[in-house]
Amino acid sequence: MSSYSVIEIIFLLVNLISLMLLSSLILFLYKSPYYFTKATLMQLLVSTWGITISSIPSLLIYGNDLKISGYRSLICIIQQKFAFFFFYPLHFFFVSLVICLYKGAVKKHLLFENDWFWYYSCVIWCFSACLSVFSFAVDIEVSNYVDYF
Repeated sequence: MSSYSVIEIIFLLVNLISLMLLSSLILFLYKSPYYFTKATLMQLLVSTWGITISSIPSLLIYGNDLKISGYRSLICIIQQKFAFFFFYPLHFFFVSLVICLYKGAVKKHLLFENDWFWYYSCVIWCFSACLSVFSFAVDIEVSNYVDYF
């Protein structure tokens, strides 16, 4: 049985509350009628949800022993690759949100998101997937992951 410090318990509780709030925001946003930047905000919330959920499993499994025995375990490696997949969309969707708001507020082009959403969304997610696969392939050659499989 793993032991947990007070800081780890607080961290887990804050992450669980954050996941519940993010899930409710995603559901409310999904059910709401269309408005300007709705799709970009949805992608941003999904990226944030993925980053948040990727920090929980290893802490639940290892507790205080995470620094000693858990950081090179298979669950931590998978968890890190999962978080890495959501890292770039989290940052790039902020940029696309700023561009959409600029086009809407300054240029008065309110249909910019409708015109370009699928293009930049696909580019961002494909870039993240390719980068994650490339990173995993490089890490397999550098590290000795064969022992885990």
